This record gives sequence, C-alpha cells and structure tokens, in this order.
Amino acid sequence: MTENVKTSVKGLVLSGGRSSRMGMDKADIRYGLLPQTRRVMDLLSPWCDEVLASRAPGQSVPEGVPESAILRDRFLDFGPLGGILTALCHDREATWLVVACDLPLLDARTLAILMNARNPQAAATAFLDASGEFPEPLCALWEPSIRADAFLGLARGKTCPRKILMNTRTHLLPSPGQSLFNANTPQERAGIQEAA
Repeated sequence: MTENVKTSVKGLVLSGGRSSRMGMDKADIRYGLLPQTRRVMDLLSPWCDEVLASRAPGQSVPEGVPESAILRDRFLDFGPLGGILTALCHDREATWLVVACDLPLLDARTLAILMNARNPQAAATAFLDASGEFPEPLCALWEPSIRADAFLGLARGKTCPRKILMNTRTHLLPSPGQSLFNANTPQERAGIQEAA
C-alpha cells in the first residue's frame, strides 16, 4: 500500500504561525538535533513525493529548509486554514498530508498508522484528538475533494480547520495519544526539552 499512497501524496508542514504564546518562532525550536520544521519535513518525506513548509509572506525561511521548499500563504489571516487552502490550490490533484510544526512528540509510527488507514473515498483521514471527540486537523490527510468543502466553510465564516473536518466526510481514527501533543508555551517547550 505504501507505494500506491506515495505516488499521490504531498506533505505540508504548517510553520507560518505568529507563535505569540510561545514568544519565539516555533518553526526553529529544537527538541532534539534538528529544528522542528526540518524534523517534521524529514518525518513526512518517506510518504510524500514532495514536502513543503507553509510560511506567511515576509517570514524568514526556517533553519535547515531550502527556499525552494517554502509555500507562501495566499489566503492570509485565516490561521492554519490559510496554509491548507494554499496547498489545496497549489496542487489541486494531490492529497495533502498536513502536519503542524509544533508537534514535538510526533513519530514515524503515528504517521504510518495514519497513512495505512487512509481512505481516499473520504474527504479527509484524521485522528480523533486526545478527548476522543473531535478530529485533529493538523496531522491529517486532506484529499482533493475537500477543497470545495473548505471554501464553502470559509464563506460561512468557518476558519477553524477542525470545523471543516467536522462538517465533511472525514474518516476518523482513534487518538494516538501523546504523539499529537501540541507545544504552545515556553513551559510546554521546556517540559518536552527536559524529557528529551
């Protein structure tokens, strides 16, 4: 199944946020040897034909990432959804493996579970979040068919990627637990770095 999936999937690392709660650019934080955006891109690359990093216009290129791998947001002030919509329009035929750069515990095993459970007939394949109630949109497969749903949601004022997945045909998987922990504050960053 890996070869079949690999031929039709591109990766998008969401790394264009303002990082206001963290107080520094989350794209360049190191939890191990590599800056986080580069680490996530490397995790995605075995599954994808191409991996790009989403950045807002004017943001610097993250450490360890070539300029040619940057996809500048075309839909501004919509948070992560802006980067996702940009990718869905950049290559309208590709399925996008979308992952946020601020998941320091994400591992290859979690991505393998997601990729092997992919349902191309659904609009998306996603894990449930830690609560087990809602889809986790920032480690998910977004199929080409979701583009219309995403723009319809945006027209209705829905800028949250989770709400887009909640209102479309999303194939849901059980929560993988701590591997999708989202580090947003200096305290959370320090806790992960101390444990590493």
